[in-house]
Amino acid sequence: MYRYEDEAGSRLYEVVRFEPKDFRPRHYDSGGRQVWGLNGQRRVWYNLPAVLRARDEGQLVIVVEGEKDCEALNALGFTATTLAGGAGAPVPTDTPRTFAGAHVALMPDNDVPGRRFAERVGRLILPMAASVKLLELPGLPAKGDVSDWLAAGGSPHVLRGLIEEAGRFLDSDAIGIGHADETPEVPTPLSTTCRLESVRLSDVRPEVVTWLWPGRVPWGKLTVLEGDPGVGKSTLALQVAAFVSSGRPLLPNVEAIEPASVLLLPSFEDGTADTIVPRLLAAEADCTRIHELRGVAYYGAAQSMPLSFPNDVEALREAIVNHGARLVILDSLTTSLSPGTDPYKDMDVRKALAPLARIAEETGVAVVVIRHFTKGSRGNAVSAGGGSVAISGVARVVLQVHKAPDDDSKRILAVAKCNVAVVSPSLQFGLEDAGNCARIRWEGESSHSADDLVALRVPDDGEREVTEEASDWLRTTLGSSVLPRSEVLALAKSAGYRERTVQRAAKRIGVKHKRGGFGAPGLWELPASPENTSGSSERSGTLAVAPSIVSRATSAIPVSVARLQSLGATVSISADRGGPEECTTLTL
Repeated sequence: MYRYEDEAGSRLYEVVRFEPKDFRPRHYDSGGRQVWGLNGQRRVWYNLPAVLRARDEGQLVIVVEGEKDCEALNALGFTATTLAGGAGAPVPTDTPRTFAGAHVALMPDNDVPGRRFAERVGRLILPMAASVKLLELPGLPAKGDVSDWLAAGGSPHVLRGLIEEAGRFLDSDAIGIGHADETPEVPTPLSTTCRLESVRLSDVRPEVVTWLWPGRVPWGKLTVLEGDPGVGKSTLALQVAAFVSSGRPLLPNVEAIEPASVLLLPSFEDGTADTIVPRLLAAEADCTRIHELRGVAYYGAAQSMPLSFPNDVEALREAIVNHGARLVILDSLTTSLSPGTDPYKDMDVRKALAPLARIAEETGVAVVVIRHFTKGSRGNAVSAGGGSVAISGVARVVLQVHKAPDDDSKRILAVAKCNVAVVSPSLQFGLEDAGNCARIRWEGESSHSADDLVALRVPDDGEREVTEEASDWLRTTLGSSVLPRSEVLALAKSAGYRERTVQRAAKRIGVKHKRGGFGAPGLWELPASPENTSGSSERSGTLAVAPSIVSRATSAIPVSVARLQSLGATVSISADRGGPEECTTLTL
């Protein structure tokens, strides 16, 4: 078991080794219970307190691949460090600060993933470190490491000499693909202009996806948040920012985390002082950890330019590292694209978003990109967002915010796509007044899926006529009664109407939704309007007959609604109570 600690030596998480060679990370929740994975945990370098001491004392720090190698070197008097997850692990965002002023030796395993890991770390720390060297140990077998070198007779004295003689990182003779006779898995290039790169999957250590917000926003991945204008997308994104900046569990189904910085690239429409900051304060954010990205200042230019992608992706990486950010929010996607990038062309979109996804993976930050729905979008939920379908393709998770079908004042957050976990249930929330802005109030799960909600959007001309017919049916069915929503939908089904058609009809005529008591179903009733309490129906007492029902097959109907039975050219109307009732007969 390998323990990872913060600067003060307090435990953050552990990596447990299972034989023959399997590694699983775990952390501890606020109650001291073990939780497998690193969900929400701050990533740090192994042996961090010793690394910082060596840095401050001007001693050498060796970066290797694997905790076993670290322990072997530490036992010989060196200071060594690594990352949980090996060569493919996300590099902590505060890495440049950790190694600022340090003398570092990169000692990769003798394989392609090991050298790429050394190069990735080296490029990140080079601007801040006092010196960075690259040492490829001589005589290593393919995939060999420093533990193998020591086991074969290598000594601390010889190792110190090799480090002393090693070339500086990024010198022309220091970085490359290694010695051909020691890495047979790398073939001689067939072309003088390019080389095909590959990696053997047995060299890749499996990892578990970790979550900022379980099932909805993963760490180290790209998430798209989309919806119509004015539904609360930006407010929801700022609620996520409040959670990360404060570390307090301000979202459903999350645990407290280590507070971290957030980077915002806001939309042009929202003012910082009158909109963004009030929303953050209402969401209980720690604004000292939230930074607005206002532009890129190019050297020699008279003024800064708005950040855009893919042009400024490296500037974003620098901001992530400098601020130690764990979350980046881009609001919105179309305003964040570089000039000449067409959001409706797959190739343009992939060129813009693929670097963002790569930065997310390499730094471990969660990137949330906001976009609008296509006007009148229908069908598959994943295709509802504006622009190219490649936007949803690059994202690992696509979240959607919709108005609740039966209550315009409510919102539903639905998962339209999730490639890294099982799709989570939809959540309902309200937007309550918080002075001069709105604040989110979570109200539990919703049964509406993303596909259901997209299907309920603006109908085409063919369905519009059916919706109007369903509106007449709904006016007649409800009349002056208050009926359970589930009962109305069951009646609609027996009358030949689909649920989404009735939902649209209810919205069209302003059906009021009432919550039942504890465990009771929701109720529907018409608003107090002459248009909705009278119509082209005939009445007998309190029972209303809609002409449109006569042509549709009916089944047994609850007591609160009249039943029509076709008897040749005669229709009898009776209450379905199972007992003698007054009956009216109409001859058609």
